[in-house]
Amino acid sequence: MRSSLEVIQFELRYQLRSPFFLGALLLFALIHFMAFTGVINFDVGQLVALNSGYAILQNELVFFIFGMLPIVAFVTTAITRDFEHATASLVFVTPISPKTFVLGRWLGALSFALLIGMAGLLGSMIGTLMPWLDQARIAPFSLLPWVYIFLVIIVPNTIVLCAIFFSVAALSRSVALTWAVLVLLVSSSVLLLGSFF
Repeated sequence: MRSSLEVIQFELRYQLRSPFFLGALLLFALIHFMAFTGVINFDVGQLVALNSGYAILQNELVFFIFGMLPIVAFVTTAITRDFEHATASLVFVTPISPKTFVLGRWLGALSFALLIGMAGLLGSMIGTLMPWLDQARIAPFSLLPWVYIFLVIIVPNTIVLCAIFFSVAALSRSVALTWAVLVLLVSSSVLLLGSFF
């Protein structure tokens, strides 16, 4: 257990030093903010409150397609970094078991992917509080739909996608193949979402 925590801590320190994490965090918060403030025209209907659970859900379903991009970046970096720098043989001769090592790397990448999802929701939440919005379309603030969307939509989808992309990257040791799986999933998601609208 302790060695797994050490691997997770190493992954957290590594990703925190990466400018990609901060950029993705700010970008996703800004995109969500702009969607709820009307800069990005994403309307859910005139009779629906902008901060209703339905509006939040519709926005998150669409934006989660784009949320796959940082997920792939985090998990492929976490598992292929040692093979790209030819340090994998050094890692696997340490007293840390390969299962603990891989699980620690996956949990570290998962935590950053969840932080990106949380930043997007926070950007949406702040966007609904802006004074220039039509106040007739703003319902009284409730934290419940935001927590529900995070726990029921973002967390399970992120866990599944992290597992899929991490598995592809771990088994193939190929960043390109992992991105190809992403393109396949994004295109199928767009086709499925397009049939609903």
